[in-house]
Amino acid sequence: MNLKIFHTADIHLGLQFSKYPDDLSKKLREGRFETLVRMVQTANAERCQLFVVGGDMFDTTQVAKKLVVQAAKILSEFEGVVVVLPGNHDFITGTDPSTHNDLWSAFQEAHSDRVLLLTEKKPYSLKSFDLDVCLYPAPCQNKHSKTHAVSWLESTEKAEDTTYHVGLAHGSFEGVSADIEGEYYPMKKDDLLVHKMDIWLMGHIHIQYPQKPGASDKIFYPSTPEPDGFDCRHEGRAWILEVDPEKRVTARSTSTGHYRFLQDSVRIESQADLDLLKLRYKGDSFKNTLVKLTLEGSLAKAEYATLNSLLQALKDDLLFLKYDDSGVRVKLTPSDIDSEFTPESFPHLLLTSLSGKTQSTESLDSPELHEDRDALQLAYELIQELKQGAAK
Repeated sequence: MNLKIFHTADIHLGLQFSKYPDDLSKKLREGRFETLVRMVQTANAERCQLFVVGGDMFDTTQVAKKLVVQAAKILSEFEGVVVVLPGNHDFITGTDPSTHNDLWSAFQEAHSDRVLLLTEKKPYSLKSFDLDVCLYPAPCQNKHSKTHAVSWLESTEKAEDTTYHVGLAHGSFEGVSADIEGEYYPMKKDDLLVHKMDIWLMGHIHIQYPQKPGASDKIFYPSTPEPDGFDCRHEGRAWILEVDPEKRVTARSTSTGHYRFLQDSVRIESQADLDLLKLRYKGDSFKNTLVKLTLEGSLAKAEYATLNSLLQALKDDLLFLKYDDSGVRVKLTPSDIDSEFTPESFPHLLLTSLSGKTQSTESLDSPELHEDRDALQLAYELIQELKQGAAK
């Protein structure tokens, strides 16, 4: 009989999102619980036997008890067996329940009998749950560690008369995740494969690995299921994994997230570009998207005057918009200069000279053009400041 697993990690329940407005941070916090609900529903629909959380289900060990209970109740809706590994964000203290930190004590009190918290570095047989599986977990016991937690397997024999042997660990992975200081339970491929597990279910990295899995792959990182910031460029992922008795693994990636974070960069040089920008974030999918927008380019004076109102209107299309339009310059024309400044005056002569340079540069992408426009814009802004100062 095949073993079918829903594999997630790095859910980070309790993440505060405190840098956002209160109403938005509340949505983002609640969204992570909603994602957990959807994953359990998907796992049930897929008839998975195991639902695995490979660490960092919670963002810290100080998550409010009501949130811990909420998570435990959601997991208890899974129709198979849930296994939860403590990660480096939600590490566990001690191996005896009496020494567990408050987070996991509250979780143990709230979950159902079919939810198993992997607190110790020891084999866990699932035969009592009618699954021919043995788990070999490496729970994190601190936020940081210069060494991985799987070395206990070196002196451990694999369980006999068991079909499936499943390793679980949490930490950085050489060649895939950045861990310059080597303080997040760093692991290499050989550190895991040497133990001859049928599959390794991992956590810590917020991208999916491997990107293109094959039947011989044994090590799986599911990614975070719900994007948590602008450095997360995917929609949230998890694995649906199936291991057959020949120990071949079939891996299917599934989309899990609700909210999206998008870093976008747009160059605007004309009214046509502004019209396209108005339509850029239309559509229902953008209603759940947070956008960090960087604008560059130059616009005629009349067009530039409409930019701020356009950006404010874009906020209605998005869940959140943060923009930087400091790279957009006013494209001053000779007629603009003539109408605003006295002919032959110093400002008129200076701006006319600089404007002439921008008109003579042919390529829109040339560094010289951008430098000339920057010089013209800076000169214009300085003159405006002097005029305003004189008026006072």
